Amino acid sequence: MDDGPDEDALQNNLAKLYERHDDQNNNDTSPLPKAFDWRTKNVASSVKNQHRCLSYYVFATVAVLESGYAIKTNFKNVIEFRPQQIVDCAKDENEGCTGGGLFQSSMKYLIEKGDKIVTDASYPYVGKYQSCRAEGINEIDLGTVEYADIPVGDEKQMAEVLINNGSIFIGYEYDEGLKPPYWIIKNSYEPSWGENGYLRLIKDDNNICGIATIESYAKLT
Repeated sequence: MDDGPDEDALQNNLAKLYERHDDQNNNDTSPLPKAFDWRTKNVASSVKNQHRCLSYYVFATVAVLESGYAIKTNFKNVIEFRPQQIVDCAKDENEGCTGGGLFQSSMKYLIEKGDKIVTDASYPYVGKYQSCRAEGINEIDLGTVEYADIPVGDEKQMAEVLINNGSIFIGYEYDEGLKPPYWIIKNSYEPSWGENGYLRLIKDDNNICGIATIESYAKLT
């Protein structure tokens, strides 16, 4: 059974990817709200469908950037980006539709392209690997993109990042007297999956399911 990558080696690899690193302030002791949901702020993009392509890591990257750009520009309507360009073109440690990619390597690709990403209409998602396109595409300038990791197991900092920098998840919630606190997570299995494409996972419970093992965030300025 594969127990996953060696943690020290993984951290070394991630450090090499952080060409621009935004340090989160760990000294912030201000209380967090009991609940927070970006969907109520109109900056959460629609639930997508990755089909049979194991491009979950790209959908996660794109969802973070869609929300981050909406927050930055105060748009009332979220501009939909498409992951197909990253699937086709980002070769550094990404593996197209066979999975195994990382948020960090996808972000590195976009930063090397000048902090730009293609729109939905100009590079539609097809659910399979294809040749990288360099012409006839419409790109959005994201500004300056910074990204960094969150310490392993630190769900409090995950909540702080969620509120201050945009979605790593969509939000978190607590139902008084009914359920423990939980994260609200958007998947990429289309809206018919789960709760309209979302799932809930117990929050602050010893890193359940490894939810806080490899967490990163992006900040657009």
